Amino acid sequence: MKNKMTIGLLIEGISGPYQAGVWPGIADTARSLGVGCICYCGGSLDKSPQNEWEFQRNALFDLALKDNLDGYIISGSLGNHITHERFMEFIDRFRGKPVVSLIPITDSIPSVYVDNRKGMHDL
Repeated sequence: MKNKMTIGLLIEGISGPYQAGVWPGIADTARSLGVGCICYCGGSLDKSPQNEWEFQRNALFDLALKDNLDGYIISGSLGNHITHERFMEFIDRFRGKPVVSLIPITDSIPSVYVDNRKGMHDL
């Protein structure tokens, strides 16, 4: 039996400039709320122009389905090299549990995202 709520962060990696800023914030916030967070760094969906073998890491996303998680945070950057329809097929696999995306994808999925306009304006 699980003792605390656990969420899964589905992201392609944690070393890029975007990811290096996002995942620590999610992990810190989860920790402060007493929520477990498992990060699944499964690479780009399908073949990436930068690395044609990276998609093989997608097997990690299958583990996220098998783990007894309470919900998912899905990085919008997973959809960078695929069609919107293909991205929605991927996300549909996780329906049935709460799903939040890190970019607006569709009206039916809540999203959290950074509005860079203010930063650019202030700069």
